[in-house]
Amino acid sequence: GAATAAPASLMFTTGNWNVPQTVTIDAPQDVDTADEAASITLSATGLTTRTVSVSVNDDDTQVIVATPNSVSMTENGTQTVNVHLGFKPATDVVVTPSTLDPAVATVPATALTFTPSNYASDQAVIISAPDDADAVAGSTTFRLESVAAGLLTNVPVAVADDDHLTINVSSNTAMLTEGGTASFTVVLGAQPPGAVSVAVLSNDLGALTASPAMVNFTAATWNVPQTVTLTGVQDVDLTDETATITLAASGLPSTVVNASITDDDAQGIVLSAASVNVTEGATGRYQ
Repeated sequence: GAATAAPASLMFTTGNWNVPQTVTIDAPQDVDTADEAASITLSATGLTTRTVSVSVNDDDTQVIVATPNSVSMTENGTQTVNVHLGFKPATDVVVTPSTLDPAVATVPATALTFTPSNYASDQAVIISAPDDADAVAGSTTFRLESVAAGLLTNVPVAVADDDHLTINVSSNTAMLTEGGTASFTVVLGAQPPGAVSVAVLSNDLGALTASPAMVNFTAATWNVPQTVTLTGVQDVDLTDETATITLAASGLPSTVVNASITDDDAQGIVLSAASVNVTEGATGRYQ
């Protein structure tokens, strides 16, 4: 009940009839938030019954309880949050779930209704983190609100990104002839937060060159292929060669393209003249 009294009875005698005896009134905790009223009745055979009115002020404050009270999840994943009320409501309480940034996390647009009979039973809300193009972690707030009841609970949500900012090439190998060309294209693996400059470096400029020496990407052009042209350098030997092109940018893992260059030269005897006229008895020379 709202209030209890102790002791349950008082004993008066001819010797103590005028000695005050104390009655202690206790207001036990309950599951609701309502103030209550009670009465303590004192009665004895043959005497006029007396009543003490008791007003009980409730010390509970209604709250929306979310478990867990913070969420960490991965992009393209889901997380379940269980929701109930902290105390028994006098009437139905409708709670609306939402997120402050749907680009980071979303919840179904389905209201939760709690009644005086089911207020303590968990209702599940599934938070989803949509996939995006960038490689940046996100954060938002999962909000549970009942405007009519004046209730608000916020749950912080942290989303780890599942994308990686990498330098991707259309092929990691290239085959070309000395004096000839080959090409490949370059994109980034995810949308960067700003501009990214990728250096294109040959480990042997005597065998292989690359153009351009730098390719630049922005948040708008990160997935637009850019072409790198390789040229096999003419030399004086007959040897096939290999070289590597390294694509590097600050803060990103490097990517390597391995190139094989086939030599186009053929060994031969080279004469300074194809014929020589020599007079009988004289000497002629050629190289």
